[in-house]
Amino acid sequence: MIALAGVPITRSTSTNALMAVSATKGYDGPMARQALDRDELLAISRRCAEAFAEAGDSSPTVARLAETAGMSQRSFYRYFPTKEDCLRPVFDEGSRAFADALAAQPPGTGLADAILRAFDVAFSTSTDQEARALMSVVFTEDVLRRVWLQATYEITDLLRPNVAALLGAAEGDLRTTVVCGQAALLTIVALEHSIQDGTPLAVAARAAAAAMFGPLAEPQTATPPGAARIATKLQIMDLSNKVVIVTGGARGLGEAFARGIVAAGGEVMIGDILEAEAAAVAADLGDAARSMHLDVTDPESWQATVAATEEAFGSVTGLVNNAGAVASGVRLVDEPLDTFQRII
Repeated sequence: MIALAGVPITRSTSTNALMAVSATKGYDGPMARQALDRDELLAISRRCAEAFAEAGDSSPTVARLAETAGMSQRSFYRYFPTKEDCLRPVFDEGSRAFADALAAQPPGTGLADAILRAFDVAFSTSTDQEARALMSVVFTEDVLRRVWLQATYEITDLLRPNVAALLGAAEGDLRTTVVCGQAALLTIVALEHSIQDGTPLAVAARAAAAAMFGPLAEPQTATPPGAARIATKLQIMDLSNKVVIVTGGARGLGEAFARGIVAAGGEVMIGDILEAEAAAVAADLGDAARSMHLDVTDPESWQATVAATEEAFGSVTGLVNNAGAVASGVRLVDEPLDTFQRII
C-alpha cells in the first residue's frame, strides 16, 4: 500500500547526500559493502516515487532513477530487481503504519471500527498531492500496479496478530485470515475510488467498510468528563454568524465543542487527523459543519484548514484548540520546542 500517512513524497534527502553515503560505505568498491538500512532505502524510494509522479507514467529509466537516488545502476539493481520495485519501501511503510495503527486501537473497539480508524490514522496525510499523483500513475500502469498489489496483499501478515486479538481467535483461524483479507481489500477499494472518482479518501474508506462489515457502530469510547456540560453551556449561547475551527473535533471533548457550537447557531470546521470520524461528525451536524484533515503540528495543514474554512463559511472568528498529544510524566519545561509543539 502507498505510504500516504507519515511518508510524504518530498525531497527530504538530497542526491548529493545519498551519493556521500554511498561513497562512505563503498557500495561499488571491491571491499566489503555495508547494506543500506530501512530509512535509507525509504529515502531512495521516496525520490523514485517522485520521479514516477512527475513523469506521469512508468517511463523513467533505471539510469534516471539511479541518478535521482544518488547511486550507481549497479547498486540500484542490488536493492531493486526491477525499476518498479524501487517503490516497495514506500508501499511497505504504509503497510507498517496501518498495522501499527491497528495495534494502537483501544480495547473494546468493534472490529470494523478498529480497522477503519487504523486506516484513517495511517492515511492521515493522504491529501498530499504528490502522493496522489503517484497513485494515479500506479492505477494506470500495470507494471507499477503489480508491485503495489503485492505489497498490499502482504499486509495481511502484518495485521494478523492484531486482528486475531480483536476477534479473540487464533492467528491461523479462518476468520482471522478472512478479516485480514477484508482489510487489504478495503485499502484497494478506498484508494482506487478516491483517486479515480475524486471521492474523499475518508468517505470512500467508510463506504467500503460499511459494504464489507455492515452498518458501522458508533465509536466505543467513553464520554469524557465534562463533555455533556460543555455542549449544554454552548447551547445557551448565541453563536450566530460565528465561524469556529475545532481541533481534535472527531471525538471526545472536541466533538462536544463542535456539536455545541452548531447547536448555538454557529458554523464549525472540524479538524482532526482522524479524517473518517471527523467527516462522520460533520455529516451528522449538516450544512453548518465541515471537516478537514488537520495535523496541528504542521503549519501547511493549518493554512489549508483556514483556507477551507473561509471558503465554506467566511472569515474565521474563533478557535477551540483542543487537539494535543498525551505525554504522562513529562515536564514540558525540560523538553525541546518540537516536543512542546507536539503535545500542546
